[in-house]
Amino acid sequence: MWDPGSILGLDQVVDGLFLAESRAAEKGFLQTEDFKFAAETNWEAKDGTGAEIYLIEFSGSEGARDYAGSATSSDAASTRLSTLPGIPGSTVSTANSADSYGDIVTQVRFPVGNIAVDLHYYAHATADISGLTTLALAQYTRLAKSLAITPPALS
Repeated sequence: MWDPGSILGLDQVVDGLFLAESRAAEKGFLQTEDFKFAAETNWEAKDGTGAEIYLIEFSGSEGARDYAGSATSSDAASTRLSTLPGIPGSTVSTANSADSYGDIVTQVRFPVGNIAVDLHYYAHATADISGLTTLALAQYTRLAKSLAITPPALS
């Protein structure tokens, strides 16, 4: 399972993912959906892109689906796109402007069993949907395999 040192509680997830003005509502939503715990990792690649991934476990698959389908951005200044091919239930949004580091953040959420993936992909001055898609598909495939879920065939 997960390294106990990487487990995050409800307050850590809410503080890490949501703007201050929406934290109380998001905490209530996660409690209603029966949040259990989460894990988070992040890194920066040699090309300057970066990623932050939260794996959020709920007591059942309905909580993961509801989280993945909820408003996809922790920043109100973003545009909701559509879904990623090959990842059922995915929702994607991209920031309308660069952050303080000059990066455009693209976010995808998707459920895999009772786990919701919340992936933030950072690319300098542009939205890198291709990079996001590659990383998200790899994450989806690993989780689906570990949970014995058959991923859909890509067309």
